[in-house]
Amino acid sequence: MTDPLPAALTFVSAGGTDWTCTESSGTVTCELDVPLVVGATATFEIVATVVGAEGTTFSNTATVSLPGGLGVDSTPTDTADASIPESPTPDPTTPLPRTGGEIFRTLMLGLVLLLAGVFLVGFRRRQRDEMPA
Repeated sequence: MTDPLPAALTFVSAGGTDWTCTESSGTVTCELDVPLVVGATATFEIVATVVGAEGTTFSNTATVSLPGGLGVDSTPTDTADASIPESPTPDPTTPLPRTGGEIFRTLMLGLVLLLAGVFLVGFRRRQRDEMPA
């Protein structure tokens, strides 16, 4: 099987059980290492990264060939069409959800706790200083 990947795809990996797959200059070639008996199937997977721009449409065509011209395949070539979807446009009427906390409330709580601590330390010292010896 030979699959020249379109410019919108970058090869990552290919393989499957009993398959040897290689890639050279964007063309993936996979060969089955064992004989395929009548009625059997063999599968492999090609993994690619989409690198095309949003809205790009492309076709990917793979061709199967048999060694020595053995057998006859009425459809040795198969093509899949795909497109890279465009990112959705945000709706300006829908506000973004709040993330994080209310910073003002958090700061005020921290300030109140700090002042309470200072007051308690001062009050405790005053009580200790006023105690008779």
